[in-house]
Amino acid sequence: MKKNRKFSNLLPLNWFYRSNRDGTRMRFFPISWKLLSIQALGWLFFIAAIGIFQYKNVRDELYGRIEISGKDIAQTLSIVLSQNSSLFDAKNSTSFIVDLKREITELERVLVMDPGLNIITDTDPQSLITQNDRDLLTKILEKEKEEYGFYEDYDNYKHYRIIRPIQSENSLGSTEDIIGFLLIDIDASYVEKSVYIGFMKVMTLISILLLLFAILIYHLLDRIIVSPLTRLTDASESLGQGNLATRVKINTYDELEILANSFNDMVQHLQATTVSKTYVNNIIHSMLDSMIVIDREGKIKTVNQATLQTLGYKQKELIDRHIEILFENKKLIASQVENIIENQSTIIDFTTNFLTKRNKVIPMSVSVSIMLVRGKLSGLVYVAKDITERQQAQENLRQSEAREREKSAQLEKTMQELKSMQSQLIHTEKMSSLGQMVAGVAHEINNPVSFIYGNLSPADEYIQDLLKLVEMYQKHTSQTDEEIQEYIQEIDLEFLKIDLPKLLDSMKVGANRIREIVLSLRNFSRLDEAEFKEVDLHEGIDSTLMILHNRLKFKPERPGIKVIKNYINLPLVQCYPSQLNQVFMNILANAIDALDAYNDRRTMEEIEANPSIIKIQTQRIDENRVAIHLSDNGPGMPEQVRERLFDPFFTTKPIGKGTGLGLSISYQIVVEKHGGKMWCESVPEKGAKFTIEIPIQQRTCEIS
Repeated sequence: MKKNRKFSNLLPLNWFYRSNRDGTRMRFFPISWKLLSIQALGWLFFIAAIGIFQYKNVRDELYGRIEISGKDIAQTLSIVLSQNSSLFDAKNSTSFIVDLKREITELERVLVMDPGLNIITDTDPQSLITQNDRDLLTKILEKEKEEYGFYEDYDNYKHYRIIRPIQSENSLGSTEDIIGFLLIDIDASYVEKSVYIGFMKVMTLISILLLLFAILIYHLLDRIIVSPLTRLTDASESLGQGNLATRVKINTYDELEILANSFNDMVQHLQATTVSKTYVNNIIHSMLDSMIVIDREGKIKTVNQATLQTLGYKQKELIDRHIEILFENKKLIASQVENIIENQSTIIDFTTNFLTKRNKVIPMSVSVSIMLVRGKLSGLVYVAKDITERQQAQENLRQSEAREREKSAQLEKTMQELKSMQSQLIHTEKMSSLGQMVAGVAHEINNPVSFIYGNLSPADEYIQDLLKLVEMYQKHTSQTDEEIQEYIQEIDLEFLKIDLPKLLDSMKVGANRIREIVLSLRNFSRLDEAEFKEVDLHEGIDSTLMILHNRLKFKPERPGIKVIKNYINLPLVQCYPSQLNQVFMNILANAIDALDAYNDRRTMEEIEANPSIIKIQTQRIDENRVAIHLSDNGPGMPEQVRERLFDPFFTTKPIGKGTGLGLSISYQIVVEKHGGKMWCESVPEKGAKFTIEIPIQQRTCEIS
């Protein structure tokens, strides 16, 4: 297999692609070819540089030889022509030059002219003398100096041309006059061809040597580098297929050997820490929980023994079938599989119902995790646990807890009711004792006040009679004793006669005020009215205001509170008078407390701009219901306070100033005792409004 692989690396079709284990193809170019290509490029550039350099040197050397040879020939002919004037004869000159050209094959053209530029001899008569040549000859004639150089003809053939004057010589050997011109052309086109042919022969030889050297280097690289790397690649693929017994032996005494040893150590470590597939399968099938493995399409690929036992299937009945057949809610599971694969969620836990082969529903707790192979999602792993017993236990526990909570709530409610009843009994007893005391005090005050008030009118009459008698006495007595006169002045009899009736009137007003207070106290307590009575609600409200008058009036340390009453003509209402009076007292007392606290944090300017007001309004709702509205313009209250306003023992007052029972008892009196309604409306900084709604005629069946 390795020899075939090495041979295949030499094939051009396998340079670029290579098949992976998963069937995909990847671009592939062997390392040996990469190294060989780099080496070949290096040698190619090196040889090309040397070849170009040698090509130029050889060409220049050949051109130099042609130039030297041409100059020698021209000089020789010039000397011969100058010494033999007979050669200037056309016939003799032509014969001489033809013989000379036959001996010197490089000569391409020999042209002899007289000083008048007339042609004497021309070996190539078809070539014409151009005007440029004539100008050049004229220039040579003036300078008496030769001209030479290379040129290309119309066919791009290269030639070497020499034009020089022919001078005669005297007997002493010195030159004299110009007797003619000599033009010689030597063929130089063969130089390029000769150099190119030689260059190609040398390059071909070097290329052959280079190819042999490259093949030798390739085999050395293949043996030293490529072959060990190939063995490492084969071992890696074998390890990827799960063969943990794979080992690589490389003895190159370099980094590749170190790499192979590291690979062997890694495989050994993996073998020590990785279990076999059989071992993993044994673990999977020994699991008590159900495990199902599906692919990306949702098809079942693996199930353990617990799944088969729980659901009643055989393994062949489930493999390659969609997992939705195992669930009660098939559409939900199919959609869930698509979402998990699309979003690649790591772990998802949920509870759902499985279906057995016989359509029996089994509740299970399911955990779903994604399965990755080489970083790509290949499927999902479902682990499910039967929670039938757990759900039954949870249901039993839930029912037991519900019963216990119900008992606890009932007990707490009973305790709350007992506590509230106890507090109400204490409060009622206090109010009863207070009522008895108030009634007793009112009774005790009422007797002497009635005695005083009853005698004030006779006393007033007696005093008027005495004052009239004094006037009559003063009228009929002309002379008054000096002592009597002094006493009259001392007591200021005239002032006394004016002030004494006023004094009696003040005593009447005070006594009447005391009678009204006593009446209000008796009306508020109403100890003699423990049963339902038809009463005037306005009297109860007024009695309550009379008792609270001291807290409503202006005092130096606090502003007064104005009471606005808006009464309508109400019929007598059947109720417990003393209890309703207690309700009015609690609401009005709380309103006064709230306004006093509100005024404590306001300036006098703010109080004068918005004075404290309590409004009392009565309303008839229908034929058998009336309402009493008691509102203030105090600070109001937030919603969380308003919702708990009638809860027992709830208070916003400082410790020692409120029990939290006043409004709770008031609510019970209105709702439970009188079958009515009571609520509060409030907005912070906008005041509060209490509404009491009770029936005019009570129904015995409604009263507990």
